Parts: sequence; structure tokens; C-alpha cells
Amino acid sequence: MAKSKNKGFRYYLSNDILERYQMKPVALRLQWLYMANVLRKGYSKRTIEIQNRFRDEKQNSAKRIAR
Repeated sequence: MAKSKNKGFRYYLSNDILERYQMKPVALRLQWLYMANVLRKGYSKRTIEIQNRFRDEKQNSAKRIAR
């Protein structure tokens, strides 16, 4: 994880790390996802709104690129 010049953080995952993650059992990966969602419930409404806007923008950007 590296500090971004703008704000927040950016993540770099190598292909090796992604491949090792894919080798983990699906049940374990789902458990991690569930735990992350449980943690997110403790966030303030404002934080969740900011995250959702960021996700929406990423989806819209991906759609524009795909065209």
C-alpha cells in the first residue's frame, strides 16, 4: 500500500498474489467478504456514502472505457 499523491491509498497486487488468492478455498474467501461487510456496518453513514460514490464512479468509468 502506498500513499497516493492526491489522497487516500492505492494498492498494487502482483499476479503471484492474485493467483495465490484464487487458490484459497471459496468458503474462506466468502468468509473474508462477510467479515469485511460486518466491519463496514460500523462505519458512519457519511463514510459509506463516500465509498458508494467512489464505487459508482469506478463502475461508470469502466463502462465508458468499454464502449
